[in-house]
Amino acid sequence: MILCVCVFIFLLLLDSHRVKFGKNLVAIATTPFVQIMIANATKKLTLTSMKEKLSKQSIDTWAAGLKFYTSASSKIESNLTKMKAISLTWYDVLYAVYTKPKKRSRMSDIAQEIILSKSALTRSVDKLVAEGFLKRERSEEDAREFIIEITPSGIQALRDSWPIYEEGIREIFVSKLTPKETSELLRIFRKLNKY
Repeated sequence: MILCVCVFIFLLLLDSHRVKFGKNLVAIATTPFVQIMIANATKKLTLTSMKEKLSKQSIDTWAAGLKFYTSASSKIESNLTKMKAISLTWYDVLYAVYTKPKKRSRMSDIAQEIILSKSALTRSVDKLVAEGFLKRERSEEDAREFIIEITPSGIQALRDSWPIYEEGIREIFVSKLTPKETSELLRIFRKLNKY
């Protein structure tokens, strides 16, 4: 059960294809990130036993995770909007670029890292470039590829948004876990990331 909860907390922290779904839990299954998670879970289940069925506890845990993910994402997004900060998606794109060497990266690498479709990343990058938060140029090595680089304004947008994002994580996630539970989640996340 804790494994499923961990996956959903992980989704909250890393998913960048955030849309307000309200109480419509079915809609979230259409996001690329959740589809990937479902595919991976299905693949692992099939490999372990073709006849194995999901238990009620597993299904309930999955549903609780979806509900948690939806409400937590919505809450953090709402807090950012109220404070006139950048969106979670923009934050994740900017942060992913910021953490790269020379604060620049190929767009395709960023799309894989934050699990955002190519078209969704392109739309976000277009808007971030228009706002002056990113610069975009063609790669010298491959003319089909674009390189994006965070600007000083983009770095400032991250700095301005982080306290709001951090408070949301603290309120929704950290305050509900003991240090031991947090440590266990970290261990599980690292295990899950080895697939």
